[in-house]
Amino acid sequence: MNNKSFYPIVILFMMASTLLAQNTTKYVIQLGATSAINMDKLQALSDIANVYFNPLQDQQSHEIILGSFENVSKAEAVIQNLDLQKLGTAYVAPLPLSKGIEVYVIQLAKYNNHEAINWDRYAGHGKMYTTIEHGEFSLVTGIFPDYESSLELHNDLFNAGFTSAEVMKINSIYLHEVNQKDISFQKELQQRPVGKASEFTAKGGTIMTTANDEIPPIVSRVALAKAIAPAINEDLARNSVKNLQSVLLVFGTYNDEPNGKYDDKTANAYYASVQLNPTLKKYSALVEQEAQFSSGYFTDWNDVQLLLKISEDISGQKINFSDQELKALISLYNQPKVLSTQDAKTVSNWKIKLIDRFHTWQTEGKLNAETLNSFMLVSNKTQILLEDYFLDEGFSLTESTDLAKATLYALLVGNYKS
Repeated sequence: MNNKSFYPIVILFMMASTLLAQNTTKYVIQLGATSAINMDKLQALSDIANVYFNPLQDQQSHEIILGSFENVSKAEAVIQNLDLQKLGTAYVAPLPLSKGIEVYVIQLAKYNNHEAINWDRYAGHGKMYTTIEHGEFSLVTGIFPDYESSLELHNDLFNAGFTSAEVMKINSIYLHEVNQKDISFQKELQQRPVGKASEFTAKGGTIMTTANDEIPPIVSRVALAKAIAPAINEDLARNSVKNLQSVLLVFGTYNDEPNGKYDDKTANAYYASVQLNPTLKKYSALVEQEAQFSSGYFTDWNDVQLLLKISEDISGQKINFSDQELKALISLYNQPKVLSTQDAKTVSNWKIKLIDRFHTWQTEGKLNAETLNSFMLVSNKTQILLEDYFLDEGFSLTESTDLAKATLYALLVGNYKS
């Protein structure tokens, strides 16, 4: 790769597309300067919006930029959660259109922050820029004062194999010149290790390991400090919250259109269901009797304990984690890794089949509707908590959802043998 094509380093900005009105203002979050990329902190932020690095005068430090956001309220909502990431002081900054000029550039491709980019393919074609967009960005080159001036380079790029290249009219304030720190960060996003199935496979269910997988060693049962459930991100819309809200509609404690966000109404509706519904109140009382005991890891969370009690009632058997099951939970808690595609599919299919089995039992009169609804409610709440745990560890929402389902698998699969 020809690094010289990315220097001298200059920060510029441009509009996301020609369809965006020229008087529209977007906002970014300034996160302060850094001389080294801390992936643990920044991977999670890359799932909220794109991360950019603005080089400072010393050429060693970079100001971190997160964005863009359509309005101030969205950006401020993100800042309220940044303390959880321990990133220090952050503030919202508008992208001042008056300081930019309308220019023409040539778009070569569109990417999101987690796609693999072959940077070598773009070397030697002039300075590269990315647009400051939410979730997706355009990779562009060339800055021209008018459309006609861009045609020669556009033709050269077409002949070089960029057959989908197109000329765009944009405001330069939304254009960020790609620098080596941007490239390094984007490459590191692609290098998360893929977890082995043996790290979360539990006893009794569909085995997700091959005959050659190493059997996990016996894990000593030691006294563990009580684990605390994570705070839920109230601004992140997702399917698990929408599923929870749909079940809350059945309980009658939630009467809004499900929006996928765990807001105050959703939180209040959940706790009202747990406290007022006779079936859930019964299970909660059983959990309360054992509140002084600490098992460690996910099993200390109140909602997980509530889910396990409901599961024991449905299956008719006590949950006792074997050494292999405990190994799975410890691995997911201390050293989670991205699930392979096959393993993610396996745990997702297992959960779907389990719910289908419950509905069949209800039809056959083996499971009453109140207990099934209780399981659906608490399992969705538990999945949300697990997702936030893994989001806080720096995984994307998709990866966190897969890991959450794998944790539910490890917690429950022993009670439902195939």
